[in-house]
Amino acid sequence: MIAGREPFAHPHAGGLTRDFNPAEQLVLEAERARDAAMLLGHQRPYREFPREWVEEALSTKGFDVKDAKSDRVWIDKGLPTRQLNWARTELNSIPDKNLSKELHAHISRLQAKVDKCPGLNRMTEAGEPVAAEGPESAYLENWYIVATRN
Repeated sequence: MIAGREPFAHPHAGGLTRDFNPAEQLVLEAERARDAAMLLGHQRPYREFPREWVEEALSTKGFDVKDAKSDRVWIDKGLPTRQLNWARTELNSIPDKNLSKELHAHISRLQAKVDKCPGLNRMTEAGEPVAAEGPESAYLENWYIVATRN
């Protein structure tokens, strides 16, 4: 079995592929900040692969896809906060300390926005964070593939 995550829709040379609500925009900005810190610190950022690509690659390599499914996972502020924390850990690897300082300030501004975003800050009655479906919410899509060698 192989598990993965669909990449978020990202802006491209022609502009945004779709409109993003504030929660989705903050998740994307947190990932971009993490990737920028990693690249500037001479690291390679992590990448997701679309399920369709993986299924095609498996078939090309002689595997038979027996089953595949996807499920949606609603995001709370924990995901972008972890991405921003990861970005902060990469700042020490950036040789240009002025650039590192500016990126740190940008990360702090993003964290303040994440902390205030209604779509990322839903709480249970007990005061615990909860990821919930809604028009102001963001989600990621996990996928699972079961394949056997032909």
